[in-house]
Amino acid sequence: MRSLRVLALALPCLAMAACGDKDVTPIPTDDTDDDQLLPNLVISARALDFGVLEDVGDSAQTQIVVENTGVGDLNLTVTLSAPFSATQSNVVLTPQSSLQFTVYYTPTEYGEAATTMVLGSNDPDEPEIAVTLTGAVATDADGDGFLRIEAGGDDCDDDNADIYPGAVDEYYDNIDANCDGLSDWDQDQDGWIAKAKESNPDKGGGDCNDLNADIYPGGPDVWYDGVDGDCAGDNDYDQDGDTYGSKAYGKGSDCDDSDADAYPDALERLNGKLDNCNGAADQDVATSSATTRYNAKTSATFFGYSAAVGDIDGDGKDDLAVGARGNAGSAAGAVYLFMSKDGLPADGSTVDKASDSFVGLTSTEGLGTALHYFDDFEGDGVADLVVGGYYGASYFGGLYLIDVDRLAGKTGGLGDAHTTVKGSSSGYYVGRSVSRADLNADGLDDLLFDYSATSSTGSNKSYIGLLYGGNSGTIPLVAVEARWTTESNGTAAYEALSDGADLDGDGYEDWVFGDINADKTATNDGEVYVLWGKASEYSAAATTFKSTAESVVTGEASSDYVGTIAGALPDTDGDGKGELFFWHGADGDLSIVRGSAAMKGGGAILASEADTLIDFSTSAKPTVARATADLDSDGLLDIFFGVESSGGRVYVFPGDISGAIEDDDVLASVKGSSTDGSVYFSHAMPHRQADLDNDGLLDVVLTDYGYNADVDGNGSADTNAGAVYMFLSSDR
Repeated sequence: MRSLRVLALALPCLAMAACGDKDVTPIPTDDTDDDQLLPNLVISARALDFGVLEDVGDSAQTQIVVENTGVGDLNLTVTLSAPFSATQSNVVLTPQSSLQFTVYYTPTEYGEAATTMVLGSNDPDEPEIAVTLTGAVATDADGDGFLRIEAGGDDCDDDNADIYPGAVDEYYDNIDANCDGLSDWDQDQDGWIAKAKESNPDKGGGDCNDLNADIYPGGPDVWYDGVDGDCAGDNDYDQDGDTYGSKAYGKGSDCDDSDADAYPDALERLNGKLDNCNGAADQDVATSSATTRYNAKTSATFFGYSAAVGDIDGDGKDDLAVGARGNAGSAAGAVYLFMSKDGLPADGSTVDKASDSFVGLTSTEGLGTALHYFDDFEGDGVADLVVGGYYGASYFGGLYLIDVDRLAGKTGGLGDAHTTVKGSSSGYYVGRSVSRADLNADGLDDLLFDYSATSSTGSNKSYIGLLYGGNSGTIPLVAVEARWTTESNGTAAYEALSDGADLDGDGYEDWVFGDINADKTATNDGEVYVLWGKASEYSAAATTFKSTAESVVTGEASSDYVGTIAGALPDTDGDGKGELFFWHGADGDLSIVRGSAAMKGGGAILASEADTLIDFSTSAKPTVARATADLDSDGLLDIFFGVESSGGRVYVFPGDISGAIEDDDVLASVKGSSTDGSVYFSHAMPHRQADLDNDGLLDVVLTDYGYNADVDGNGSADTNAGAVYMFLSSDR
């Protein structure tokens, strides 16, 4: 046998530093074979340990030296398996030569690895030499006792001994110290990042309280609990966002925290709510709070001298007609139509936004002094627009009835009137005021109007004309079916004619008129008359009203002036009968007498015996009374009453009000503003109820033909330009 010799490794590459810090242990061998013609394999190590690598994909290497100390050629083969590899696989070493080659450890899995590298040769004494290869990839590199995730453990950062499952985790340092995989910026784990890290909710941030999972952007927010549940950043005691805290919760002075338009000193609106947090709801409502205002473009237009509502364009929705007896300084006057099919113009619109308009036939017509909408006058099944122009030629005056289908096409005008009533001579002023009633219950509207034989003022007697429905053509005043007059001069009742209503429940509408200068029991005590409806037609030629109608209310003392204005109202208390109202001039009272069968033929009651007495100031001058809307939503029409005072006012009372009350105990009141004429606001209201916004609820239309704002933009007020205010139910 040849003895194996120990190969002395003096090559620098076998030094510790040159061999990748791996131990290379020479393996002594002894070959005692005397046959020196054969190769003899000598190797530098029989085991190679590559140590512990930090991660998969890292690599370690070391060298091994093989030497042929024999006298024949050495045929060497190197065989090994992954994750180990070598730079040599087959080589021939000549006698007395050596070879250094590199062995690599390139792990693909975590944990330990071991294999055997086989060096095969033609050395007869040792044809195979096994070299053990070992290495490992760290599974707990940081030594914290937790295996890294890739090695099947749950240490999310195996390079940091302070990070491991269950470690103390400080939020908002961007370190997942406890390896729970949860966002370090979402402490309450509600899915929203803390606002300090990301303020934009669209990017998943904006959590204003990261300690409470119930608080996050868009989360449920209960008002008035002091918690900003939705992270909106708003005041939890200011639900409507008007910057005023809730008075009910002791956090401010907002009397209605559900309405952003209601707060201290806000503009009071006609909506059934207390908006200004001062006093009661709907008191002293300003005209500027109206849903919509239309006004003229020039002074002296007197836009709003009259108004009417009804379906003019035939689309089933109510429209608005407005009279302007001045029409930009022209005495011809005009009527403007605002039709729903064109869409009601926006708030602040001027008359040029009207759907259509038409003017008087003469330069002094004064068209628009009176307006009304009749369901059907002539019996053709078509509604009529009644238009008055009390000047006319030489102040004859006139009333024109026009089928609304002639106006719907925007081409109609006075020339389309099917019925015209003209004054008989100069100074009759037909067309100052107009009303309707179906006195004979034939289903047609009857026309009642006033005129004056000598003057347009109240210094003379007032006259009433009656033209029954079914007439047509041009009818002189003297040819109408009936004409009556007051007993005395000075009455001004023509300013506020009201429509008829069935006061006694007999199926016929009745009509009411007052004469303040009548002498019933004393001089100028005044009387209120009812023209009772009946099947037969009235016929009278300028007789006194008293001779035909029944006196139902009288004054009690000289100069009581009962009946300054008087009229009928539709049923406002729900009993199926209309109501009678009158003004007691001496006391400044508005009185209401409820309709009943006993009223007819029951004799006159004293003014003080009325069912309702509303005490106003004796200096107040009444203008008009209507029942056109239900502000309190009780199913009953409310009573609207206008007076001249401090810019004009309209008071609203519950329809079923009774007893004695003061004028400040009202459902609502609307006051004229500094731009409203001092006496002209409240002079005209439509006779009928209207739903202008088509929402199924009644709206309120008020006018002021004395509106005097700067409508032409020249910096100066335009006197008597005129305006119309609409308080739509959508605001309530």
